[in-house]
Amino acid sequence: MSDIVVKSKYYHGRLSRSRRKHKSREKSRLGQKLKIQIFVSLLIFITIWVISNIDNRTAKYIVEKVRWTLTWNIDIKSIYKEIYSIFVENTQ
Repeated sequence: MSDIVVKSKYYHGRLSRSRRKHKSREKSRLGQKLKIQIFVSLLIFITIWVISNIDNRTAKYIVEKVRWTLTWNIDIKSIYKEIYSIFVENTQ
């Protein structure tokens, strides 16, 4: 029983540097994420551009299906209603 230490209820000292949030660190994380997103977007764009410039049957089929997919009219409200109805039915 003599080795039990009672800690104070409130911490009165300063937080260590590793526990403090630094705005510069958060900005660098945001910048890093932005760089990754731009890189991935460019990679996807270049891949689609290369496929569309290849003159063969498979590439034409892929480009046609991508164009068809891009012409879909997606109604986000109806998707949310469907998801909501699934959850409401499961809770009853």
